[in-house]
Amino acid sequence: MMKDLPRLNEVMKHKGFGKPSAKIWFVGLEYHGALQNIRKMMNLREWSPYKNDHGRYEARSKGKISPTPTWKIQAKIATASIEKLNGIPWKEYLEFKQFRDKNTFLTNLFPLPMQKHNSWGKHYEEYVGGDKEHYHKLVEKKRWPILRNTAEKFRPTVIFCFGKTEWKKFFDVFVWGDFEVIHKTDMLEVYITDYDTTVILTPFFVPFSFSDNLMNKAIKFAKKAIEDE
Repeated sequence: MMKDLPRLNEVMKHKGFGKPSAKIWFVGLEYHGALQNIRKMMNLREWSPYKNDHGRYEARSKGKISPTPTWKIQAKIATASIEKLNGIPWKEYLEFKQFRDKNTFLTNLFPLPMQKHNSWGKHYEEYVGGDKEHYHKLVEKKRWPILRNTAEKFRPTVIFCFGKTEWKKFFDVFVWGDFEVIHKTDMLEVYITDYDTTVILTPFFVPFSFSDNLMNKAIKFAKKAIEDE
């Protein structure tokens, strides 16, 4: 299996899906899936449950295709936060535009797909050349500076970081230097960075941890940041 996988260095440098110049970034922990699918998951056209054609849309509407709850929430946030998208139904945006237009960008702190955040095994050790601690150190050294520098270069208006267990890591990557605390509770933290980006830390984007009420609160902060540009 190892010989069929891309080089680890290539995976570390994979920035994400969409344009880094997008208004809204969504940053998660890692992609959900198996290690052997990593090459496929580095290609949005291959990995996405959707293709930009009417036939796939019709199949989805009949229950044959189902997007992840995470992607649904991201579409709802984008269409509610960005004024020019307000008239577009979130399902339509998800189907045809998400991570393919200039408004949304998706990436992760950790580049290797896993079934769960704490997953690990021999195949991972063989691939990264060490245990999980070794992998995390490699990510911190090789990947996080790329994400940090890309954010500082393109200055997205808003960065949503979702995954409460790793808020400290999100903070370390995207909030540095002089920053302003806008909102801070157990379920939602909002900062304005010294590169003028609003960073919003939330629980993972699934309904049982990220309720509609909490989502609407987060959207208010994102909408204000975009309106104040």
